[in-house]
Amino acid sequence: MDKLLVFDLWGDYGHFKKIYATTSALTYPVPFKTAIYGLTSAIIGLSKEGNSYLEKFPPGACKIGIELLSTPRTQRLHTNFSLAPGIIKSNRKPTLLELLKAPRYRIFWTHQKDLIYEHFKSHLKDHTSVYTPSLGLANLLANFKFIGEYRFEDCSEATHQVSGVIPMSGVKQLDGPQAIANKNELVEVAMYAMEMDINRNVTRRDDILFDRRQQPVSIVTDQAVKLIDYPEDNHKIILF
Repeated sequence: MDKLLVFDLWGDYGHFKKIYATTSALTYPVPFKTAIYGLTSAIIGLSKEGNSYLEKFPPGACKIGIELLSTPRTQRLHTNFSLAPGIIKSNRKPTLLELLKAPRYRIFWTHQKDLIYEHFKSHLKDHTSVYTPSLGLANLLANFKFIGEYRFEDCSEATHQVSGVIPMSGVKQLDGPQAIANKNELVEVAMYAMEMDINRNVTRRDDILFDRRQQPVSIVTDQAVKLIDYPEDNHKIILF
């Protein structure tokens, strides 16, 4: 039986840019999996130089689950971007920037390397970080709170009431009648970043599904896991 770390993550604002948005900076409603790599690295102090921190996150080494603890809300504002760092002196690029307002998530996190797992666990428990954590952009500061460490096991059943973000590649069937009974308000998001190489090229993407009201979604899948001794009975998520 495996174990994972659970922590809450929030901030006043967040921004996780949609890759296909070119003329405006639109945001995904949840952080990329690769953004959690960056957040982890900031907290435990991995170097960003040459993107070397990504060497600690080869495909499959780190698995996460994400639950929304608040309904996604956005706020749009106009800003000027510059092609070069520093004060904007010329060649301004007026851009519509979309921000997540007061986002809050619960993150389920595990890593196959014990040293990284224990290092991250220590920082979460002590509420310390080497570098400042943020929600997508450096000036959008993030806060976090350690919830606990829990064991998990694979589920043997085929149909599950799954909480949080669901990768569509793992969904064999959506239970429509149960979605109506649950009064689900489902949101599907395309081209969500799953893995990234050392050159910051996204090597795997997937579509994701979640309920904007934070309700479980009934699906047929072989990827769900069940948390053991979690405060909520029979709590199931997908780690991806």
